[in-house]
Amino acid sequence: LYYFNLKRKDVGEGILSVVLQRLWRETYAEVLPILNDIYLFGNQLASGKYWALRRAVETLSWRGTMLLQNVHGYLFEGIINTSISSLHAYEVGCFNKGKLNKGLQFGRAYQLGRIGGNFLFVGECTSTYMPDAQSLPQMLNTHEHLFGKGLLASVATDKGYYSLSNEQLLIEKGVLEIQLPRPDRTLNAARETTPWTIRQLLHHRRAGIEPLIGHTKHGGQLGRSRMKSDETTKSAGYAAVFGFNLRQLTRYLAGEVRPKVDVVNNSAANNANIIEKMSMQLA
Repeated sequence: LYYFNLKRKDVGEGILSVVLQRLWRETYAEVLPILNDIYLFGNQLASGKYWALRRAVETLSWRGTMLLQNVHGYLFEGIINTSISSLHAYEVGCFNKGKLNKGLQFGRAYQLGRIGGNFLFVGECTSTYMPDAQSLPQMLNTHEHLFGKGLLASVATDKGYYSLSNEQLLIEKGVLEIQLPRPDRTLNAARETTPWTIRQLLHHRRAGIEPLIGHTKHGGQLGRSRMKSDETTKSAGYAAVFGFNLRQLTRYLAGEVRPKVDVVNNSAANNANIIEKMSMQLA
């Protein structure tokens, strides 16, 4: 409290720096011996009934020292990006979607594609953030791997997936109908090949993936992940998409959805709404 009281009085940076260094040395002297000796609890916590306490001790032992180092770098070395977003996971990203009803979210993102019949497929999660434009070629390759080459007839995305190379890639792959919205700035790209009326239809069709993402997240318990490691968190995203497809298939088999004949015959999904990002929040 002494440091914060001085800070309120505007006593000057020199005095505050001296007090802050003293506060840091006292904190470091108190905490570091605990981190060094915490391993001694290992034998006492070996029993299965202490699993929760054992996990907390393990987390403190390997995250605590890192937290001390990051705080020192932030206070005295001018290192800004020193945040630890999770005590149990390394691969954690901070997402700000800019929506009024959502604040900052911490977790990882997945790229999803919607195909005929309202089924989804998920691309390999190769990074925490999975940037939109960079992920489009990977999603196209995933579609080809699952359903075959030359079957994709139309693609619709949102504005974040646009790049000149992505548009040229879709044309090279023989996609006839492309809705890849361009940003509101002057571009030297060629004129779009898909007619405006078709692009409008594709734009409205792309919006159909939004409720599917909601069902995937809530049905797959991805509103807040319960997993305690990076690999299990990643696998939970894949399992959520798999579970959603199983529920959709069950609805078709139970007769709850009357499929159109052309949709059934084109189960390889010539038309795909690619791609939308799904983020999963860590506990």
